[in-house]
Amino acid sequence: MEADKLMALVEVFEGLEDWRNAQQTRHRLDELLTVAVCAVLSGA
Repeated sequence: MEADKLMALVEVFEGLEDWRNAQQTRHRLDELLTVAVCAVLSGA
């Protein structure tokens, strides 16, 4: 996947509100969702 297409996918999730406890998170929600979508698309 090209970098610009991946960045466009990250932008889709940027507007979502993160409901998790900020003190207990290591990664941003939009990045986690992007990785999850890529995993599903690749057959994980």
